[in-house]
Amino acid sequence: MAFTLDKHIEVPMYQQLQSLIRTNITTGTWQPGQAIPSEQMLSRQFGIARMTVRQALEGIIREGLLRRERGRGTFVAHPMVERELSRLRGFSEDMRLRGMAPSAKLLAREVIPAPPEVSSHLHLGPREAVIYLKRLRLADAAPMALETSYFNYGLFRGILDADLESNSLYEFMETSAGLRLSHGSQELEAALPSAAEAQLLQQSRRDPTLLISQTTYLRLEGAEVPAIFGRTRYRADRYRFRLEVPR
Repeated sequence: MAFTLDKHIEVPMYQQLQSLIRTNITTGTWQPGQAIPSEQMLSRQFGIARMTVRQALEGIIREGLLRRERGRGTFVAHPMVERELSRLRGFSEDMRLRGMAPSAKLLAREVIPAPPEVSSHLHLGPREAVIYLKRLRLADAAPMALETSYFNYGLFRGILDADLESNSLYEFMETSAGLRLSHGSQELEAALPSAAEAQLLQQSRRDPTLLISQTTYLRLEGAEVPAIFGRTRYRADRYRFRLEVPR
C-alpha cells in the first residue's frame, strides 16, 4: 500500500485508512480472496493505534468488501451474487445474467428408494423410486453452492443420461424433456456446513451457509404436481437473497 495518512486534516484516521483500503480493492491492487496485511502490520506502516486499524477494518467488513476468517486473517471478499427469491430461476440462468460462466461437478446420480421426507413432499408411496442427484455448482470455476435433489422417477428418467455438468438442468427439462415448470415453494435458513460440505465449498466449517429447501411443481394436464424436492446450500459470503414484498 503506497499511500500515506495525513494527521493534519480533520478527517479521522480510521476513515482515511478505510478510503485507502477501498481504493486498493476497487483498483484491483488487492484481488478477491487475497489476504490483506495484518492489523499489526497496518498499525506499524501508518503509525496509528491497532484499535484505529481495527475500527477501520470492521467498517469495511460491514460493507462486504472484506471478510475475516478466525485464525487465518482478513481477506478481500468476492463480489456478492444477488438472487431474487420471487422468481423460479435455475443456477445457470442466474449466473449467465451476471456475466459469469456456470458449471457443475456431478457428485452423485442414482435411482434410490425415496426417503420418508421426500415421499411426503412429492406425494409418493413409501420407498417409491426417485432419482437422487448431488452437484457442486460453480461460477467462473469458483464453488458457490452444493445442491442435492430428488426427482420423481417416472417423470425425469431422461436426466439419468443427460450432461448435467455443462448444461442447465432447467433448460434440459423444459426443452429436451418437454416438461413445464410451474412454481416452487421455498424455505430459507442459516446453517453450518458439515466438514465434507465445507471442504467442497472451500470454506470454514465455522462460517454459516444459506440453506434453501425447495419443492418444485410441474404443470401436467392442468394440474400442479410436486415433482422435485431438494436442498441447496449457498456460501453466505457469496450470496445475498432479495424478495419484493407488496403491502
